[in-house]
Amino acid sequence: MEKMKLWPSDSFEIQTSMSIEEIIERLEAEIEPSGFSHQHKAFQGEISREGFKITRFLRYPNAFLPIVRGTFKPGQSGVSVAIKMVHHPLATIFMCAWYACILGFMGDFLKLLKGQVQIHPTDFIPIVLLIFPWAMTSTGFWFEAKRKNKC
Repeated sequence: MEKMKLWPSDSFEIQTSMSIEEIIERLEAEIEPSGFSHQHKAFQGEISREGFKITRFLRYPNAFLPIVRGTFKPGQSGVSVAIKMVHHPLATIFMCAWYACILGFMGDFLKLLKGQVQIHPTDFIPIVLLIFPWAMTSTGFWFEAKRKNKC
């Protein structure tokens, strides 16, 4: 069973007996350059001898789309590809700003936990405002990350 992560990201390594040139050739067959293109391959991004940075090609905007970065590490019996999937930086900035704002409202909730004020239904709004965006971004990220693994 996989451990649940608090922040949507993942990293893993793939060992292969292929050379870096063979890996790049295979990746180029599935990845088109970023920007405007008429090829519409499964992924778009950049590939170099050091690694790659890609996202899944979509015809619509998706803030949950993971960015996949890979680096090639040559070895004696092939290449190790270190892969890291992360949120788009704008999604990360939005979530950090969201949580900073919500933490400003947490003072009353802390008083509630200490028994200094009486419970009112609106006292639970900060909890919902903390959990809902995390659940939304995590669900969207992992849904898209799993789709990447199937491609």
